Amino acid sequence: MSRTMKYTGIEWLGEIPESWEVKKVRNVFFRRKEINQTSDPIILSLARDGVKVRDISNNEGQLAESYDNYHIVYKGDLMINPMDLVSGANCSVSENEGVISPAYINLAKKVDCNSRYFDYYFKNQYWVKAMFIHGKGVSFDNRWTITAETLMNYYIPFPAKEEQDKIATYLDEKTKKIDYLIEKNKEIIKLLNDYFKSLTTEYTTGKRYIVQKKDSEIEWIGEIPKTWNIISFKNIMKERNEKNNPVKSKTRLSLSIDKGITTYSEKTTNLDRFKEEFEQYKLAHIGDLVFNSMNMIVGAVGYSNYYGCVSPVYYTYYDEDGEYHYYSRFYEYLFRSKGIRKKLYSIGRGIISFDKGDDQINTCRLKISRDDLRGFKVPLPPYNEIKTIVDDLDERKKQINNVIKIREQIIEKLEEYKKSLIYECVTGKREV
Repeated sequence: MSRTMKYTGIEWLGEIPESWEVKKVRNVFFRRKEINQTSDPIILSLARDGVKVRDISNNEGQLAESYDNYHIVYKGDLMINPMDLVSGANCSVSENEGVISPAYINLAKKVDCNSRYFDYYFKNQYWVKAMFIHGKGVSFDNRWTITAETLMNYYIPFPAKEEQDKIATYLDEKTKKIDYLIEKNKEIIKLLNDYFKSLTTEYTTGKRYIVQKKDSEIEWIGEIPKTWNIISFKNIMKERNEKNNPVKSKTRLSLSIDKGITTYSEKTTNLDRFKEEFEQYKLAHIGDLVFNSMNMIVGAVGYSNYYGCVSPVYYTYYDEDGEYHYYSRFYEYLFRSKGIRKKLYSIGRGIISFDKGDDQINTCRLKISRDDLRGFKVPLPPYNEIKTIVDDLDERKKQINNVIKIREQIIEKLEEYKKSLIYECVTGKREV
């Protein structure tokens, strides 16, 4: 038998069970603003997966000059990030005691209630952009913030404490299972990507073939098939340094690690901000191989399927292989392979770089110079073998990407189900 519902009059809340109340945040919580008094406090940060203890000894991330104005956090306090109302779920109940930046809003219990229930409720509010509507700021993408006063006057459902406990426990159990499935699918995607990177190394350095070998005399390459050569990159592909002045193309191209060369509208990060003065950019033709000189050591290399303009700090190279461009495609695979990265890292020149081990390298503007790229020693198989390798890798990539796409769809469905489940539970539309 379904329970009787009543309309709250609040658009983003809709109907709730008749026995539930609607209150404002200020009726249930107060904003904890106790100032830190200790000289060596435990520093906390609010991450998407919870309130974390920060390790400030490694000097990573943005560090404050002083923590004297930080607010004290107690276990069970509900932390809200009022500065990011777009990316979602920027709230969490703290399992730790310490201090946190006063930029966050720390909600402490004023009455007997379950903070985890309200954490789930606010997660839903982030997801459906309900809090976004109440935000203010310079722009939607930058510093769109909900004020503490607005948050304290925000409407929240208030079931009986016993029902809050039941809902929180039910969602803890259900979301834990859903998150487990999501992580397992993410692990599979990572394994598939790692496998393909290793596969490209095997193919492009000749390790895939059981043939007579010889020493390449290049440490990162090792032995290569006897019919292959080692040669400087400049002797295989030619550099294109064609300015877009006068303007020949207004098709803006972006280069990313995950997608390679795409049109600017498809870009996946905000790291490459394009200016409107097209004359200052370089041209890339269909079939060109484009390198981001600052990030090529982490795979920012791409084969272009477009004619358009790219950043002047990019290097563009072309082959003379007609419409097929097998050389460009072969060396895209080589320069995106797992095996080449440590060598590129060793010749990079920059300010900051971190070798995290296990072939994972974080970098801050570690640049490969034009001369170093031109003189970089690479394997050169016979043309018919290059063609076979590229065709085989294209087919392998297609198969792997099809599996990855299925896994990504599963993750998307699980995320949608989790959000729907939380919404139904915290608004009483599903009885638990």
